[in-house]
Amino acid sequence: MNLKQIIVMTDKKETIEELMSLYPECFPNKSELEKVYDFIIETPAVAVKDFEIRIALVDPSTEEDYEDEIDEEAYLVITGYSPEATLDFSLNFTKWEEWANADIIINPEIHLTNETLVAVCLYEMTFYGYDQETIAREFSAIESGISKEMFH
Repeated sequence: MNLKQIIVMTDKKETIEELMSLYPECFPNKSELEKVYDFIIETPAVAVKDFEIRIALVDPSTEEDYEDEIDEEAYLVITGYSPEATLDFSLNFTKWEEWANADIIINPEIHLTNETLVAVCLYEMTFYGYDQETIAREFSAIESGISKEMFH
């Protein structure tokens, strides 16, 4: 199943409310997030075979050097995974059309409502901006900065 298939099974209002509950810092951008929600629904269905989206839970409390009141709580991690290259990668700069249509693989021990799953994906999709042009500019700036650091 992909994000596009899952999002049509959600209620927009409930999903945005869940997103605001999980990430209250996003409240000033609520209308932009609603537009991204709509974008996913309106995106044409296309096959994405280059990668899949993986959702897992990281629980620092299982680590040997975990310190109860210092280390963070368990959190979800969303990554891209290329089966061909056997490589995990960040999805932050992935085109939203690909986000919408890539298969989503959820670690079996994680139980999320569809609204929570969509909310977490929307947050990750918009981490660097609320439109694809802004995200592309951010990617270019980061890429350019890395190049300058590596070759000056």
